Amino acid sequence: MDKEIISEKVKRAIDNLLLNDKYLLEHDLNERAITHKLAEYLQQEFKEFNVDCEYNGNITHATKRGKNLNLTELKDELKVRYPKAVISVYPDIIVHERGTNNNNLLLIEVKKSTSRVDSDFDLTKLKVYTETSELNKLGYEYGIFLKFQTGTINPCLIEKIWFKNSERI
Repeated sequence: MDKEIISEKVKRAIDNLLLNDKYLLEHDLNERAITHKLAEYLQQEFKEFNVDCEYNGNITHATKRGKNLNLTELKDELKVRYPKAVISVYPDIIVHERGTNNNNLLLIEVKKSTSRVDSDFDLTKLKVYTETSELNKLGYEYGIFLKFQTGTINPCLIEKIWFKNSERI
C-alpha cells in the first residue's frame, strides 16, 4: 500500500480520536486507553487488515501460527538503557495480517507529552521492527511515532515521525 494512502488513513483515525475521545487526552489517561481507541479508528480505515494493540503472538514459525517475536537483543539493549523501566518490546499498535509475517504493513508507537519515559525507547523499537535484514522475520513496511499533547484543554498531535527500512523518512 502506498505511503500517501496509509498517511491519509492514519490522519483520519487521529482526527476521529481527537474529536470523539478528547477526554482521554485532556485528562492524561493511560496510554493504553488512548492506543485502544486509536486502534479502533484505524480498524475502520484498514478494513482488509487486522489492527491489534500490544500484540504478543510469540509462536514459533514451525507452527505457522502467529508472529515470531524473537526480540531478545532489543529487550536486552533496552534493559541496559532503561534499567528501572518496565520493558515491553511489543508495539503499541500494529496493522497486519494475523498468522503470517508476509503482510506486516504498519507499526505505531504512541507517546504522551507527560510520559516520563524517553522517546528514544519507542524510536528504537520502530527502527528494529522496520529493519529488513535476515535477522528480522517481521519486517514491517512502515513505522510511525506519534506524540500527543496531553493533560491540557486542547490536546493535539505534536509529533509524527515515519520509519521505513530502519530509517526515518
